[in-house]
Amino acid sequence: MTPKAMVICLAALFMAGLLFANADAKNLKIAVVQTTIEPHLEDNLAKALGFIERAGQAGSRIVILPEHSLLPFESPDKPTKAQLDAAFEQIQRHAQSAGSCVVFSDGYRQIKGGTYETYGIVYTADGTRAVFYRKNLDVPRPFVADGVVCGLSVC
Repeated sequence: MTPKAMVICLAALFMAGLLFANADAKNLKIAVVQTTIEPHLEDNLAKALGFIERAGQAGSRIVILPEHSLLPFESPDKPTKAQLDAAFEQIQRHAQSAGSCVVFSDGYRQIKGGTYETYGIVYTADGTRAVFYRKNLDVPRPFVADGVVCGLSVC
C-alpha cells in the first residue's frame, strides 16, 4: 500500500468514527497530514513534530499522521524499543504543547528483540496516551477529543 493510500485509509476510518459522534463534531478542526516517509526515524520524527506544532498553531484539535509515520514498515534499519519509546514520548509532549490530539500508527515491539507489529496510537491534548492497540489483534478503544467520542482503526 502506498503512503498516500495508507493516510487516506487511516483518515477515512477515523472520520467514519466521527459519523457516530455527537453534534459537537461539526466544529472539530482536524488536520490530516500527508507526507513522504523517509528511511530514518530521526527525519520522520522531526517532520511529525513540525506538523503537530503547525496544526496546533492553526487551531486543529486533532492531528492525524500517516500510518507508519515514523518508519516505513519495510525499512531494514529498525530502531530499538528504547528509540521508539523516546520518539513516542516526544510526540506525546508535542501533543500536549500544541493542545491537539495526535493520532498515528507505527511499527513497535513490546520487548527487546521482539517482532515489529503495527500499533494504533492516540495521545490526547493533555498528553494522555488514550489508545495503544495492536492492529488485527486488539480491539481499539474509543477516545474523546473536545467532548467528541472518536474511534481509530488501522486498516
